[in-house]
Amino acid sequence: MKNIFLLLVLSSTFSFAQISKIDFDKQMTLTSGSNQKASLANLELLEKKMPNDAKVIFLRGFYQFCDGDLNGALANISKALKINPKFVFAFGARAQLFSTKGMLDKAIVDIT
Repeated sequence: MKNIFLLLVLSSTFSFAQISKIDFDKQMTLTSGSNQKASLANLELLEKKMPNDAKVIFLRGFYQFCDGDLNGALANISKALKINPKFVFAFGARAQLFSTKGMLDKAIVDIT
């Protein structure tokens, strides 16, 4: 019985783990840099550790944006906002995406 309780406590703790500011900033720097291989490797590691974290999903969208996949980026950034509707940074990124795609009315809504 104790083992089952311990397993439940540990699994619930890990399912709510959040990415640290240091890891988030590191991935943003890698994605913005010139080493795409290192960026992708680090992103995949973060996705394995925290697959349901809004910031990690956002980072996938940011990677896709930098890689030119605007539709994938829009889908992932929107998914991150569904998970965490108070993630202001993601609203700015999605507004930028909407603007890039010529959807200025949606960009204005996200910025405001």
